[in-house]
Amino acid sequence: MNQNPAIILGIFGLISGALSGLIPFAPEWIPSVVGGFYIHEKMAAPLLTPVLFSLVLYYGVRRWAGKPFSAFFAVLLFVTVGWLLALNATDWFDTTYHVDGLAGIIGGVIGAGIVMLGVQYLLPDARSARAFGVPVIVGTVAGLLYNPALVVDLPIPSSPLIVLFMLWQASVAAAIGYCCFPKISR
Repeated sequence: MNQNPAIILGIFGLISGALSGLIPFAPEWIPSVVGGFYIHEKMAAPLLTPVLFSLVLYYGVRRWAGKPFSAFFAVLLFVTVGWLLALNATDWFDTTYHVDGLAGIIGGVIGAGIVMLGVQYLLPDARSARAFGVPVIVGTVAGLLYNPALVVDLPIPSSPLIVLFMLWQASVAAAIGYCCFPKISR
């Protein structure tokens, strides 16, 4: 069985992104404003997205760094904050300047940057410019997928941004696996 963290986290990120896109709406009992952050209804962004991606990253820090279950809450905090800030920055930039590709880049860099702050908080051995920069660059480039021309209209109820969710989560998770668990990845 392959023990490569980049491959394993990349596959789990792909699955997490697919599930995020297949669960399009937050439950009605969740308010549209949480802690001052608008939950972006236009993109049908589910609040389950950061929970699923947190499970992927927690699996990595648990399996390859031996962190306890309490680390899940730190991962969840950083991923959720990154998700909400990226979502709101993308929406603000998109509605203000109407440049979809650039809006996605901004969301990608903010989301990946905050996620990496959390990963490096939990993994002192992964505190290097390379370990921080590679996943952030990957997340920034993947943010380019926020473009109406790339919206996928599936015959099932899903988020129109399922491709973005799948590729962003898979690529960022794989980059984290590669850069933050290097002795295992090679």
